[in-house]
Amino acid sequence: MIKQIHLITDFRSRSYYLYLIFITVFTASLSAQSGSLQGIIRDLNNYSFLSKATVCIDNLNVYTQTNEQGAFIFSNLPVGNYKISCYHIGYTIKQLFVEISEGKTEQLEILMENTPISLPDVNISAISGSANMLLFNQLDFKTRPVSSGQDLMRIVPGMVLAQHAGGGKAEQMFFRGFDLDHGTDIAIGLDGIPVNMVSHAHGQGYADCHFIIPETIGSINVSKGPYNAEEGNLATSGSVNMNTVRSLESNFIKLEGGEFNSYHAVSGINLLNTKEQSAYIAADFMSSDGYFIAPQYFKRYNFFGKYQLSLNKVQAIKFSISLFNSNWDASGQIPDRAVKSGLISRFGAIDPSEGGITSRNDFSITHFIQFNRLFWKNQVSITQYNFELYSNFSFYNRDPINGDQIRQKEKRSMLNYISSLEKESYLFNWKLNNSVGLSLRNDNISNSELSYTKDRYETLKRVALGNSIETNLGVYLKSNVHFTNNFSFSLALRYDLFRFNYVNLLDSLNKNLIRNAGVFCPKLNLEYIVNPKLTVFAKTGFGFHSNDIRSVILSPKKEILPRVIGLDLGFTSKPYDNVMLQFTLWQLRSANELVYVGDEGVVEQNGRSERKGIDFIIRYQPFNKILIDLDANYSHGRLLDAANGDNRIPLAPEFSSTAGISYKSEAGINASLRYRYLSDRPANQSNTTIAKGYFILDLVTGYKYKNIEFSITIQNLFNSEWREAQFETTSRLKDETAPVTEIHYTPGTPFNLKAGISIKF
Repeated sequence: MIKQIHLITDFRSRSYYLYLIFITVFTASLSAQSGSLQGIIRDLNNYSFLSKATVCIDNLNVYTQTNEQGAFIFSNLPVGNYKISCYHIGYTIKQLFVEISEGKTEQLEILMENTPISLPDVNISAISGSANMLLFNQLDFKTRPVSSGQDLMRIVPGMVLAQHAGGGKAEQMFFRGFDLDHGTDIAIGLDGIPVNMVSHAHGQGYADCHFIIPETIGSINVSKGPYNAEEGNLATSGSVNMNTVRSLESNFIKLEGGEFNSYHAVSGINLLNTKEQSAYIAADFMSSDGYFIAPQYFKRYNFFGKYQLSLNKVQAIKFSISLFNSNWDASGQIPDRAVKSGLISRFGAIDPSEGGITSRNDFSITHFIQFNRLFWKNQVSITQYNFELYSNFSFYNRDPINGDQIRQKEKRSMLNYISSLEKESYLFNWKLNNSVGLSLRNDNISNSELSYTKDRYETLKRVALGNSIETNLGVYLKSNVHFTNNFSFSLALRYDLFRFNYVNLLDSLNKNLIRNAGVFCPKLNLEYIVNPKLTVFAKTGFGFHSNDIRSVILSPKKEILPRVIGLDLGFTSKPYDNVMLQFTLWQLRSANELVYVGDEGVVEQNGRSERKGIDFIIRYQPFNKILIDLDANYSHGRLLDAANGDNRIPLAPEFSSTAGISYKSEAGINASLRYRYLSDRPANQSNTTIAKGYFILDLVTGYKYKNIEFSITIQNLFNSEWREAQFETTSRLKDETAPVTEIHYTPGTPFNLKAGISIKF
């Protein structure tokens, strides 16, 4: 099937004709209209806009979804009386009757009320396109306990995380057969602000989510594969977009304490909360010594503020500000032989002087305007970022006297602008939802450094030092065409242009190096509603990830933007009222497994690769108070240009699964029991070294009385000995005469109990 898709890879020769098609569709004349219906859907309690709510005209069996401002529109409606139904997971179904008059637009404001989760009320046939995944995202976000950035990312079906620097560094991620490192092949965003850092000192696409306060998040939208036109750079395995709430449900303060001298405090306060404007602030503080023998002295400070104002009936503006600072010590990755010999315990360290400090400040302003059938959004965000990390992976292999500690450091300013224009129109009797978008991102990186150091404070040698300016201009055209109430497709074209400018501060002969590159990415999504209980879909398209600016300067031009082509075939089903599931067969082919290794300052080129697999998701509600969820993910990956027996993709996940059972009663008792499973996987291409898998069980319980809630969280309920991050590394200990290549790892969390109290006011 993938080979057939490659027939369209000669895309440039056809781009002109596709462009004409898009222009024709986007500017299609409207057919004669009898009347229109416009509306806004809000939360009854706090007036928050309900994004991605489904609105159905039952008489005509037509539907639409609200945008991020909770707005929707139906055009070209014959004169008459209609029954309208509104759906959103976690809210009571809202039904009302409206009368459409000739040449007039009926205006509605709909308030929906929170209700316990009810799978029987979910209507999968009313959800269009990639929003099928949104159903599971909404359900999981409302039913799973979330208290950290890691918990937010674990809501992504199939996502596996590993921390290996004391909680201060971004997690290593595994998803759809990829070892994503810290974000190389997955695009992550918060309120339209990119989380990923391109050409980062530690690795391409570095995505640190610790600056996010979970209590401010209102929704998470996950897309698997490179099929969304709105997503460009890094969105090869998929994308994750988190959105903060317009206003808090209530003022709150939460205090937690646990083992290993761990403390956590978070609070949020509404400053304004009316239909016209809202404002709130939230602050988060966390400290912990960690479960290692050498204390980590981890501290993290977060602040977030947001203000939104409706300028008039068609315009709104919002501002947000985020401040983040974190510092820590780390025990790092330890060699298996050192633990087996008794030199150190599994919680010990070879170099306890590892650690780091990082900070991030974001400011964003967004303007929305909606009139007739057009919705226009413009956003500008500014990010100031600092990063300094000390690591030691090989101990005394390179330098038997001083050790192999390295420093990775950078200072960054990022400017990001996005503009999107959406319009509803009609061509013949087909309903068209057309959109065009533009994004401009500029990263100005100062003194990006890789140096050899001793005990953090002594610099032995600078390996790389430079200033970078990386600019990415992206444009896309997209049209969702509804041929019938049962069949629709989405056709999109995206183009990204990059300019890389690197000033090598260590080489006077190569002071200013510049390279440009561009890439076209067409995308196609098909969906057919077989019946109210079954929807089938097919998706295909290209994605890509840019490479670290230093590797771009040194590599041939064809390797600047290695592309990925993907194919998804699957279905979403509700075989019973209380069961919802999704099954997907998928395949991804990469033009080049090209990775910049920030720890060594070198580029690894592994040639073409292929990944294919199965994703299975099921949600089951046997009783009103109980919800059971299961995600199972299998992948098979190989390097296509390597010889058989030496073609495995190191650390690529092969089978992973998460599942849980959640209970919530009207009496105020709630509980969630969840497991995480990752199978053994190869740590090198020859599969001679194995990264061991694990099975971990976590428990969260709570009791709510009026406005006070008590909670107890237990991580690793059975106190299993497991390895979180694992790598095949060549290292030498101080008393060894020769280096050894074997598994190095960070131990996973042991049994860890924490208790908390939350007060709403």
